[in-house]
Amino acid sequence: MKSITIKAHAKINLVLDVLYKREDNYHELDGIMHTIDLHDTVCVTRMTDASQRVSVICNEPLPHNNTAFVAATMYLQSTGITDSIAITIDKAIPSQAGLGSASADAAAVLLAMQALYNALNEKKLLALAEAIGADVPFCLIYNNGGCARASGKGERLEALPRLDFNLLIVKGTCGISTKELFENLNLSSKSSHIYRVDCAVKTIKDNDYNTLYLNMFNALENSAITECKEIESIKNELLRMGARVAFMTGSGSAVVGIFEDSAVLNSAKSHFKSLGYYCEASKTI
Repeated sequence: MKSITIKAHAKINLVLDVLYKREDNYHELDGIMHTIDLHDTVCVTRMTDASQRVSVICNEPLPHNNTAFVAATMYLQSTGITDSIAITIDKAIPSQAGLGSASADAAAVLLAMQALYNALNEKKLLALAEAIGADVPFCLIYNNGGCARASGKGERLEALPRLDFNLLIVKGTCGISTKELFENLNLSSKSSHIYRVDCAVKTIKDNDYNTLYLNMFNALENSAITECKEIESIKNELLRMGARVAFMTGSGSAVVGIFEDSAVLNSAKSHFKSLGYYCEASKTI
């Protein structure tokens, strides 16, 4: 029996555009993602005498066919390995928040399986990641930190310089299903915001944070607000409390504020905590 423990880091979307619905029913995306230090802890143990081929134990309820289970199962099937796998997950990333919780867990399982067996080359490992979910390739490649432009379903990744941001992540009581939000999106034509993604990429390369703030946007935000009004109120309150910029990440419902003053950030954190919101200080890595 051998175990590998990996920190499954969350991600945020600094920019997210949805261009159009593809023929394969996925959406063509373009945007910028960054790893943050908020993480789940995933432990994968190689078993030889377990009754279940893959088992998952988590400190929060998970569906049976969760992404960690799928990742381990697919790895075993693709390699022909006959061992059993026991997975334990200590979750800290909130679900239905747009922070990539499920994707990060799946990526961590793939990384742990590869550390245990080293049975796949990089191309095949990435193919498994892509088959599990759109954000899993980013979480796999940049689990230890990094920033990238993500296009296609999210699998085409262009490395960008890492950023140094102090963040406050706030989530209210409502959660948003990524699947349902995309299913209900009304996209009649290709997005006209593509130039803003290009501008944001340039500002990152130029280390021009002030202009980057002006080009941050999330094409899913307005649709998400119609389902969860508190997203807009949290965003406005973050700005009122001193965030340089505030935005919904991913498909929501978490809102991220970027703060340049740690004292102002801590004051805002205390404020949101007093209101009963989920609230965590984090940083890009």
